[in-house]
Amino acid sequence: MKLRSAIMAVNLRLLLLFCLFGWLAACEQSKQPIKIGILNTSLFTEDSVSGFRDGMTELGYIEGETIIYLYAGVIEEPEALAQEAQRLVAQEVDLIFAASTPATQAGKAATADTDIPIVFDAIIDPVSAGFVENRQRPGGQITGVSVGELGSQVLQKNIEWLINIAPQTQKIYAVYDADQPPVFVEPALVSLAEAEHLLSVDIEIVAVADTQDVQTLIDNLDQADGLFAFNAPSAFDMLVAASLDKHIPLGVQSQIGVQQGALFTYLPDFTESGKQAARLADEILQGQNPAEIPVEFPQLYLFINLNTAETIGLDISEDVLESAYRLFR
Repeated sequence: MKLRSAIMAVNLRLLLLFCLFGWLAACEQSKQPIKIGILNTSLFTEDSVSGFRDGMTELGYIEGETIIYLYAGVIEEPEALAQEAQRLVAQEVDLIFAASTPATQAGKAATADTDIPIVFDAIIDPVSAGFVENRQRPGGQITGVSVGELGSQVLQKNIEWLINIAPQTQKIYAVYDADQPPVFVEPALVSLAEAEHLLSVDIEIVAVADTQDVQTLIDNLDQADGLFAFNAPSAFDMLVAASLDKHIPLGVQSQIGVQQGALFTYLPDFTESGKQAARLADEILQGQNPAEIPVEFPQLYLFINLNTAETIGLDISEDVLESAYRLFR
């Protein structure tokens, strides 16, 4: 009788164990992968998107198994961007990664009546844009990586690097897209005005709305000896071609822009800042409140295209070359 009772007890334990293992397996199978929506408005910030996805992989997320990305690629047109943001919300994503200020703005508008968090990268000032209350305590459901208070210094430093790289520079055309919202452009214009005063150079602001505006600018390039393009101007390839043809140094706000033929930039490595943003996204997915996750600064680097320097006949000093983080050949 005792033996029979013992056998029954063992069988009961085994049955309970099998049930437990079966329940755990069922739970594991029913667990849905995390869905991340991605918004991006420029080829210049594709490195940020790649860095973000690489960063999530390094943190242990397996694409197609524990995480999936909903990404429609670069969307420049504001209305289409807003529609894509709404589509991501309808898909009930767990988090939106926004690479650029316009992307973050679209994400913020679409998620206004939801609890979907947003992590941004590649923006200048999240406070003046209205994304966060302050850098230390964002106060809402948005945080990320931004040059923030460094924004004015970054623009001024780019002008300073232009002068260091090409010491003959006295007159600079600073070019931007005319269709950029004032809230994104005005801080940059203030910074450039400060740079003009501090560095004793003549900076002329030029807004371009289409290829005709760019062509008009190109036709008048003989009046300048330096170009600086911010906010990803229209017909960027036209500017690069003109700078090479007329032997005028071109600075940009993009690492990819330098790879495509601009002379230099002084900015974050967006691959690395994308990984930085991935770490913040992971913290949110693990349960931390984005309202209490401080906005972080990225590391800033100098990138130079040596082929472009050779093409325009520019001999860059060794001191400048030694300061560069990456030289493209």
